[in-house]
Amino acid sequence: MKAGFDFGSKNIRAVLLDEKGAVWKGGRTHNGDIAGAYEQTLREIEQTFAGRPIETLGITGNIDLPGILVHDPVIASVEANRLLKTGCRNILSIGCESFYLVRLDEDFNYIEHFVNSDCASGTGSFMDQQSERLGFTTETLAEKAFAFGGKIPSIATRCAVFAKSDIIHAQAQGFSKEAITAGLYMGVIRGVLAGTLWKWFTSDTYHGKPLESIT
Repeated sequence: MKAGFDFGSKNIRAVLLDEKGAVWKGGRTHNGDIAGAYEQTLREIEQTFAGRPIETLGITGNIDLPGILVHDPVIASVEANRLLKTGCRNILSIGCESFYLVRLDEDFNYIEHFVNSDCASGTGSFMDQQSERLGFTTETLAEKAFAFGGKIPSIATRCAVFAKSDIIHAQAQGFSKEAITAGLYMGVIRGVLAGTLWKWFTSDTYHGKPLESIT
């Protein structure tokens, strides 16, 4: 089998593949204890697939391992898109500290990518803060936002301080927590698209070409 590990700023993700494709995926939050979370994930894999050795190991993410090749996340995303045959020519990846948009050509080869600034507003860590403020887990926050279908308030997501003020104001106006969660995600969507699409429209490769649907 082949195994792939992605080391993020907060989470470790892993996937196992055989000749038929992905057979297992999982991971956990490391909270700074990367080695411990990695060992726990390996034990889980060994218990689940006892007797099936891992022949190839690939690693990507924000980690430096002496003597071990760590693949660039953008390149890994391009290769994964090709392997999965998604048909997508634009890849939008949002992590806990950063997000990036990758553009591909007609044959799904890399053209260019755009990364957000050093500010983590609108990323996963920002949403973790807001979910804690509203008394939800991050997963529940997403579920409630997805299920909500009513009027939503405008929540600024370019800054945690502004977001806090807007949340308090929305609560004073009578908006439910569910409505506020939807407002948070809508603000994140606007911020991410504004940041990545602006760089695309001002890039040397734009020349008035349309951007296909982002996936």
